[in-house]
Amino acid sequence: MMTGPRPYGFLLALFYLVAAAPVSASFVTYYRVIGDWTVLCSEKGPGLGRQCSLSAPPPSLDLLGGRNELVIEETAPDAFRVAVQVRQVASEGAKVTVKIDDFPTHEASLAAGSAFWAGDEAALIIRQGLAGQIMVVGVETSAGYREMRLSLIGFSKAIETYRRVVRTLGPL
Repeated sequence: MMTGPRPYGFLLALFYLVAAAPVSASFVTYYRVIGDWTVLCSEKGPGLGRQCSLSAPPPSLDLLGGRNELVIEETAPDAFRVAVQVRQVASEGAKVTVKIDDFPTHEASLAAGSAFWAGDEAALIIRQGLAGQIMVVGVETSAGYREMRLSLIGFSKAIETYRRVVRTLGPL
């Protein structure tokens, strides 16, 4: 005869706690790498929305989190946002730049880990990217000025793919 607590009672209680907890999972609905550029769409869960982006460089297992990332998102039809997510140590207000070939440099200030351009400036960055060969993203970090060079070979196909996928999956 067994005395003391029964192990299956604990397991049953654990099951009910887990079953009662809200489930929040996101999953990838589209993923494609084109040169230095990645088109990624994911669902946040039933009724929670979807997010699609075009970013560079491609994802990696960067365990130290030191790679900055340039992200392009279409916020409304033909309206874009270009952002640099800074993963290196940098101060609020630090200078972040995007330079494409011989075109003028685009400059923004770091706020909450990102710097971004929207409206006409974002559209201009994209047009220059379509005409250019190399994009240089610069960040003034605590360790000095750091640059990330991105090839624009494949950028035209990547942005075309991104826009097609966004329109295929429906509104953001």
